[in-house]
Amino acid sequence: MKPGEKIRYFRKTQNMSQQDLAEGICSISYLSKIENGQAEASNEIVLFLLNRLGKDLGDEQFQGDMAQKLQDWFYFMFAKKHEKAKQHYKELSNEATIDVELQIYYKSMETMFHLVSNIQPEIVKQNIDDLTSIQEVIKNKNLLYFHLVKGVYNYTNKNYNDSYTYLKKVENKMFEIQVSQWEKGYIYYLLGLVSSRLWKNMISLDYTRTALKTFEELYEFNRCADCRILLGIIYQRIESYSEAIKHLELAESVADAFNDNHLLGIVYQNLGYIESKKDNSVAAIELYQKSLFYKKEQAPVQQVATIFTLIEEYYKQGNSYDGLKMVEKGLELVDNDDSLLEYKYHYRFYYYVFHLGLDHEKTIEYLTDVVIPYFESKKKWVHLSELARIVGSYYEKKAKYKAANEYFHLTIMALQKISQTEDL
Repeated sequence: MKPGEKIRYFRKTQNMSQQDLAEGICSISYLSKIENGQAEASNEIVLFLLNRLGKDLGDEQFQGDMAQKLQDWFYFMFAKKHEKAKQHYKELSNEATIDVELQIYYKSMETMFHLVSNIQPEIVKQNIDDLTSIQEVIKNKNLLYFHLVKGVYNYTNKNYNDSYTYLKKVENKMFEIQVSQWEKGYIYYLLGLVSSRLWKNMISLDYTRTALKTFEELYEFNRCADCRILLGIIYQRIESYSEAIKHLELAESVADAFNDNHLLGIVYQNLGYIESKKDNSVAAIELYQKSLFYKKEQAPVQQVATIFTLIEEYYKQGNSYDGLKMVEKGLELVDNDDSLLEYKYHYRFYYYVFHLGLDHEKTIEYLTDVVIPYFESKKKWVHLSELARIVGSYYEKKAKYKAANEYFHLTIMALQKISQTEDL
């Protein structure tokens, strides 16, 4: 990093204006040229500027093996070695360096740590803002990590299009800069993951297969299981059920070997969904119950989807007693959590359905006034297509053809949106 870039970095990280830094040393316009590499300042001016910033030019040697420690820290996050990652964070937070590149590297890794561990989520937003404010001086591998962090950050916040954009930047940068094999695999896995969220099924399959091949070569079994689950999800979407079950059962064997309840919960959830798609409701319920058993000690966010799918299966069976028990259980989990508002609406919809019936006026009113506008605003096309069709059919039976056409049109629009994202 050139002296001017270092000066800009230190000034921005200290929230100092160019006017405050330049005062009594040089003109603001000259400082701007120094920072942008349009002028080479004398050593004297550079020293004055750094002194005002409280920095020493020095030779900025790597302090110990900090760069390697940062790489190790990232690996522990990737490999889900949570205790080792926490220990590294504790050690690295006590180490200081005047090397600008290492400071940026550390801030990216710290952000990633809090994204994947959710220990201090408030640090994430602050670090993202700090890195964004100096992104013009972030280069080479640090730029790759910055885009990676932004990709994961947007994925966590369900901004899947933005996440995909940043991860594609990471992929492009990966061909210019040497990265380790496990990093390549992780990047491909993330691209597969966010592609699946955007219903780009064929793209997701390609990325996930590439990631799986990489992880198998490295014997990264936990990450292999993640890929198998994602492949299972994609294959069930395209109704290749035997292939989906094969991948999910391979993931199950890894989860069993490592006593990974979190992974088992996900596997049984997806196996249950396949049985549901095949109209094997009894088998689906049994698998969903197994999933919920393994998720019982986990956070509500891990349980809500399984509860919802159980409710749907009980509705198919006409089992309002067990269905309402699941609705009540679900509402207890989500009532005070705005981040789970989607499931709160799902559960309340089925509360009306079990008590009043699908074709009851109050059920339809709840859909039209609350649920459908919410899903439309959040671009939840799959749920929107299903619920809008229910309302359209209701109005058609009531001979309210104008209203029926409106909701059938909304159904078609939602299905087109799903198709468009899949074909991108």
